[in-house]
Amino acid sequence: MLPSFSPNGAEVLFERNGVITCKSTTDSTSEEFSVSEILSGRSVSVDAFLQILPRVYVVAYTSNPEGPNQEHRLAVIHDRQLHREKLFTEQIIHLAGNSRYLAVVHKSKIAVWEFKLTDYELEPKIIFSVVEPLFTKTNVIVSSLREISPTDSSCTIAFPHQKQSGSIFHQTLSTSFFNAIPSHLTVSVPLVRANVDTSNLVNYTNTVEIHISETGAISSNPNPEPNQSGTPITDPKLLPQTYQMHQHEIQLLSFSPDGAYIASASTQGTRINVLDVKSNSLYYICSRSRSGKLSTLTSLAFSRNNQFLCAVGSTPTLHIFSLETQRKAPFFRNMFVYGKNVQAKIMGSPTVDASSNLDSVAKITVDVTPPTQYVLSFHVDQLLVLSSAGDLTKYKINVGESVSAVISSPKTNLFH
Repeated sequence: MLPSFSPNGAEVLFERNGVITCKSTTDSTSEEFSVSEILSGRSVSVDAFLQILPRVYVVAYTSNPEGPNQEHRLAVIHDRQLHREKLFTEQIIHLAGNSRYLAVVHKSKIAVWEFKLTDYELEPKIIFSVVEPLFTKTNVIVSSLREISPTDSSCTIAFPHQKQSGSIFHQTLSTSFFNAIPSHLTVSVPLVRANVDTSNLVNYTNTVEIHISETGAISSNPNPEPNQSGTPITDPKLLPQTYQMHQHEIQLLSFSPDGAYIASASTQGTRINVLDVKSNSLYYICSRSRSGKLSTLTSLAFSRNNQFLCAVGSTPTLHIFSLETQRKAPFFRNMFVYGKNVQAKIMGSPTVDASSNLDSVAKITVDVTPPTQYVLSFHVDQLLVLSSAGDLTKYKINVGESVSAVISSPKTNLFH
């Protein structure tokens, strides 16, 4: 299980031998707890975990993992105390969310919960669910909470679509969505696609049939009851959205901090597409490799102001892309070898449109000796690069006529 950053990048979270640790990225403070000890010494294996608030964790685990009577549970832990447990029939393989919404992912279904925090008790309420065959992979993400009005808030869920290789499914959840759901509604959702060749895709169609139940459950195997088809939703913004992002299977997804954009990479890793969630249209195409060299990308991260996108994978080059729609001055494409700036090539300053390909404006060389992988946290002017071995390196991002990345803090190991 890869380590992860807290939403603001101030802490790193990781699990080793059943002990979950939350360690500061700015000083030596840390918090850790043994899941087994909190659960009164039960033998457990941690399947997934997530920090949703400071000192509040959601932990998915399997009890008696080596025995015949396994149980799959979800626990809410606050201040090293167990506050709530829930039993599941299937193993939880992934968790995603924020302080209000939680996506619980099993092998065959997803449920999105809404949390209400009262006196440190979390009251879960299932507000949305997805079942096979829409869902196929563990790569599910929930965007940051966005306030729409004092009485309405929303989040967006996205995941690779099973029936269309290389496409994603995304749905914005809000009070408006649930108020508009008629009973047993079946809709055919257009599959919007980027400029990718779909001629070789197996069983490719231009629409995806979606069934929405009265409880908010979504499936692509509709079985409505007779004479209960419901009134169609007239607002297209409330319909599920599908988008053909790549020709090959999607490997990785990442939301921008404000939930406005989704970045995706396929199993080829040669380019990264950025989708505008609101308009369901391609926003940018970021070229990681013009030569076609393949790479398995392991992490994508937007900067806090959406100005940059960073990508790292199985090759020793970490790419930084500028996502500004207009550049007022020429900029340089810089190459960084262990923090040393090497000026490589002058590029122009075009106005970027939806069909433009962007090359990286900066590169950082990293060690990818197997099994090393990296996760990223990108702020306005600081990039945190964390390896699966616990090595953390901080880079200062300087923006001017050129973009530069300089090591601002020497590499430290957070696991020791």
